[in-house]
Amino acid sequence: MANFNLANSKLAETLIGKNMKAHPDCLGLYIGLDEMYIAQTSQKDGGTVLESLLRVPVSDVDRTQLKPLDLNESYFQMDNWLESLTKVASRKKWKTNKVVGSLASPFCLLRHFVIPTVIERKNWKTSIPLQARKYIHFPFEKGEYAYHVYEFETAATKQKKMGVVFAMTSKVILERLSKGLRSAGLELVSVEPSVLSLSRAFDASDKEAIGNGGRIYSFFGKDLASFVFLNEGAPVLLREVEISGSLPAERRRFEITNCTEFIAKQLEKDPFEEAVIVGHDVDNWITALEADSKKPVRKWNLTEVYGIETKSAGEVSAIGASGKFYDSKAPDLDFVKGSRLSDYEFNAALMAWKIAVLVVAVFLIMIVKGYFGVQKTESQLKHVKATNANPVKDFEGLTASQISNNLSQIKSQNSNLEKFLKSNPITPLLVEFVDAIPAEVWITKMEYKDKFPAESGKTRSFKITGSIKSGGDGQADLALGDKYRRALMEMPLISSICGQEAQISYQDVSVQDESDDNFDKPRAKDATAKKASNETTFSLECGKEEEKYVR
Repeated sequence: MANFNLANSKLAETLIGKNMKAHPDCLGLYIGLDEMYIAQTSQKDGGTVLESLLRVPVSDVDRTQLKPLDLNESYFQMDNWLESLTKVASRKKWKTNKVVGSLASPFCLLRHFVIPTVIERKNWKTSIPLQARKYIHFPFEKGEYAYHVYEFETAATKQKKMGVVFAMTSKVILERLSKGLRSAGLELVSVEPSVLSLSRAFDASDKEAIGNGGRIYSFFGKDLASFVFLNEGAPVLLREVEISGSLPAERRRFEITNCTEFIAKQLEKDPFEEAVIVGHDVDNWITALEADSKKPVRKWNLTEVYGIETKSAGEVSAIGASGKFYDSKAPDLDFVKGSRLSDYEFNAALMAWKIAVLVVAVFLIMIVKGYFGVQKTESQLKHVKATNANPVKDFEGLTASQISNNLSQIKSQNSNLEKFLKSNPITPLLVEFVDAIPAEVWITKMEYKDKFPAESGKTRSFKITGSIKSGGDGQADLALGDKYRRALMEMPLISSICGQEAQISYQDVSVQDESDDNFDKPRAKDATAKKASNETTFSLECGKEEEKYVR
């Protein structure tokens, strides 16, 4: 079964393209102004197991050279971070050299805003950055951005809207970070804001969380408190507050209420149900957090999850970054992809391209196959023509369609002829002629006409030419002729042709002497040469003369 699933997976990757989340085992690298951490984790029983967590010592940075408006790009021009990272990375044997970078807030921006109407997914690529320009003043041509979109319905007006979590960093930071890690023997596969790494670590490990309601994860380190506002699995806001100094905890103000009211105004409701407090020496901060957030506070011991006491949010960010490709719930704010499509859109586009290429390839194969088929048929035709001693002359010089039409006409004519021969209308008609003819009437000529192919009985006609020898005078011949005409009209087949419309005409002619001596002699023209055995010739016609028939 395992081999079968593996084969199916490889087949899917071949057809659709490799999943963008193709690096499950990665190191998490958190980079801040004053500290850096490398974490190596693994997954066991659905949870995160921390294998290594190293702090990279960073020497003091000359902050006068930093430019916050440029997202502190100049930090990565300094050698402080790279020299220390190279030394630490070279001293330990890691199970992978692939790295997921987690940038602290001084190196990237995070904004949450609402689009009042639902926009079709195909228009996100242009419309969302256009909306983001209203809230981010960093030049977009110098930056790389990523965004996460979710739909929600307002509580009061019941309108469908879109919430957007938009993150941005500098292209210079990504280029120098990738180049520096490569020189240290590491491969950068993804870069994300540290707030996403934090929220992933919290959301994936918090087994006490109930439902999908919003939470405020509050991490208290030695000198800094980090508040991650999580709504529907996405970090919508990050607030960091300095907590070092001699001011008592009960007099601290974190301004959490201002943040919740800001988000509540955007969503037309307060999505946050509780505040979760974690970190170092948190008992002193519970009361202050509860008073400032106006939310119930739940204490969560993160030491039980990772086995160590975490004293810096950067440690948790490195751990969260290392589990990026094991997580399927958190949004994917990946700066390496920048403004490219999301995982699913990227794979869908790749699938569409591959299908298009496959269709084109099939058409090309069919065209080539058809071409060779035509060549083969033409060769066979030439061979048949060369070997055939009696070619059909009628088909020479004709195209295939013309030959096909001619063959169809021939088949139709043959069919009509077969029907005509099977019906055999002539023989029954002759029988009726014979049955009706008197002994004194002689038939010398008979013509029968019928349309081919036959359409109906009305198209037929016939003409009979003969002589009457009644032995009497001309009146007797006429009476006998008329009697013969009536007898014919009573015959079924003849009646179906003529009805009562048959016409008969007469002509008296003297009879030539039929003796051997006088056979070739001309007939007598004068009345005295007539014999008693005179005959009357007649012509009986039935049918319409204007119709054109095929004899």
